[in-house]
Amino acid sequence: MGRKEGKSISNLLKEWKIVASAPCRVDVGGTWDLKAFALPYEHIKPATVNFALSMRTEVCLQQFKDEWVKVSDKYAEEAYPLDFVPFDTNFRLIFAIVSYFRVHGLEIKISYNAPPKSGLGGSGVLAVCTVAALDKAISLSTGVPPLSKKQIVHIAHDIEDGLRFSYTGLQDQCAAAYGGVNKWIWSYTSMNGKFQQCEVLPEARHPELAERLVVAYVGKSHDYLKRCK
Repeated sequence: MGRKEGKSISNLLKEWKIVASAPCRVDVGGTWDLKAFALPYEHIKPATVNFALSMRTEVCLQQFKDEWVKVSDKYAEEAYPLDFVPFDTNFRLIFAIVSYFRVHGLEIKISYNAPPKSGLGGSGVLAVCTVAALDKAISLSTGVPPLSKKQIVHIAHDIEDGLRFSYTGLQDQCAAAYGGVNKWIWSYTSMNGKFQQCEVLPEARHPELAERLVVAYVGKSHDYLKRCK
């Protein structure tokens, strides 16, 4: 089989501004979504409860020169030809997702409401936003049906976990794609899907939870806290 040729979406982005955003999350029992814990204990139905926050990550697609992909946020920017995007730089996760979709002629602009590496699932949220935005662009340019939320979750997780950019479970991606307050049961060996969603609190009651909860950021990155253990 030959290599899949890249597709330019530069002209599409002259006409369309494509934006995707998704929420970060706070969790209880987050460790159970990691395969190393979930798989050996699947018989007890390992679960995580999490809720989405109003703090969101946003990805905006803008026009750029053909054959090239640029990624930027308020801290840095990087640009490479599609066939030479790196998987070892600051934006390696984004470049890996772009490589999967094989698109070029775009800039991916990232903005964050939550501090990066704050332990709120930021990389998973960013991956979900990027997959959703690129999927929208491809759907508009080719007419193919868009991906489902479940498909977006699986692609975002599989790329981040498969390339070992982090040892991530699925809860970050699930919270980003579905929002709300949910219990997730992890079933990585099931042929029906790797997770089951159980709503804990209906949307009409979210304001009650917001009035009773404060999320405090200690000012240290997630990586820093792990090194201190």
